[in-house]
Amino acid sequence: MEQLFKTRKMRLDLFKSRRSSDQKQPIDVPENLFRSCSECKESIPFEDLMHNLYVCPHCGAHLKLTAHERIRQIVDEGSFVEEHSLGMRKSWSVYKKRLVYMKQWLPVRQN
Repeated sequence: MEQLFKTRKMRLDLFKSRRSSDQKQPIDVPENLFRSCSECKESIPFEDLMHNLYVCPHCGAHLKLTAHERIRQIVDEGSFVEEHSLGMRKSWSVYKKRLVYMKQWLPVRQN
């Protein structure tokens, strides 16, 4: 909780210093800092949206999730390992075996 207050105080101090300075310099803002709700069109800080499980705090609408984000929400941290090519090889080898079986044991219809 103390870290939250320290972070907030640092942001407020930064805001006050920029507001009182004579030189106005443009600030680089990352693109994924805010996300807009598809229903009420409100801008929501991305970090708050993540902690709120992608539910808009203004209207309660559920925002779309990526597959990686859904997995992060469901699975315990460190218990999931993503393996891209292993599943494809397995399914292709099963398909080949079934094809060989069908050619050997099932009669071929000829019209």
